Amino acid sequence: GLCFCSRGRWFFFFFQAEDGIRDRSPSRGLGDVYKRQVLMPGVPHEMKAMWEESVRGLLLARQNCTLHSITLRVLGGESAIEYRVRHLLENANPTAAIYCKTGECEIRITARAENDSSAEKMCRAYATKFYDLLGDAVYDENVTGLEETLVHTLKEKGLTIATAESCTGGMIAQRLTNVSGASEVFGFGFVTYWEQAKAKMVGVEPAVIAKYNVVSAPVAAQMALGAAEAAGADIAVSVTGLAGPNGGDAVRPVGTCLFYTSDAADEEDSVNLGDRRNIKKKKKYGNTAGANLFLLKETYYLTHMYTLYIIKI
Repeated sequence: GLCFCSRGRWFFFFFQAEDGIRDRSPSRGLGDVYKRQVLMPGVPHEMKAMWEESVRGLLLARQNCTLHSITLRVLGGESAIEYRVRHLLENANPTAAIYCKTGECEIRITARAENDSSAEKMCRAYATKFYDLLGDAVYDENVTGLEETLVHTLKEKGLTIATAESCTGGMIAQRLTNVSGASEVFGFGFVTYWEQAKAKMVGVEPAVIAKYNVVSAPVAAQMALGAAEAAGADIAVSVTGLAGPNGGDAVRPVGTCLFYTSDAADEEDSVNLGDRRNIKKKKKYGNTAGANLFLLKETYYLTHMYTLYIIKI
């Protein structure tokens, strides 16, 4: 087989020589007369569809083993996770590899066996070793991200969620609605960048803003409670913060973000996430949207439904 990239497009060729036939032409260089060639487009969704529908079966029919993989999604930094599981990453079969993502990591376990059932059993047995070491930091398997887990969990519990955002400008709602079927659990997202918007849309009292500041626990609480009431949702999450570069002070430096979740056990927490670029994009905890999106780490109200306590992630 041969795989190469040209002008951003990946191509895959599968070759098999005819029995007893050799091409000795030096101009071809590869030395065989080939009877199978597969050319795949570089557009990801097209290539994946062709792989699943056609190419994978072609290759499986021509090999004496099969591969099966499980991808664990793990909250935390790559170096910290790798330190805990490093001895499991050195195994020959199944193999395991860690891939760094924003605010979390993937651990991909792949087993080779005579058939898919055996390979799957090998993967499952090896995945148990990671669960034993990492515990609840492993939040799901074979999902695209934390938002997918959240949407699926809300569906299972028959619950709905709403959002009230200030400094993230709708990024929490965006991540939720990237998941197919999110409309079953998510109906309202409020972007309340102005103080007036916080008052008008989610009922934050101007007197509370004047007394405590717009970046404060009472305001974050009223945002979440107001969003839940306005949306008729079971749960609401809110975020308010200082993206900078101006506006900070000794009490609330630039980067301060407060998160609040409204449900049967209202909770709030705060953390400093750096400057505007970090708050909007990447930071040591992922991004503010990724963090607040999921009051997801300590179980308190729903079984395996996590709170946004980003500070504990």
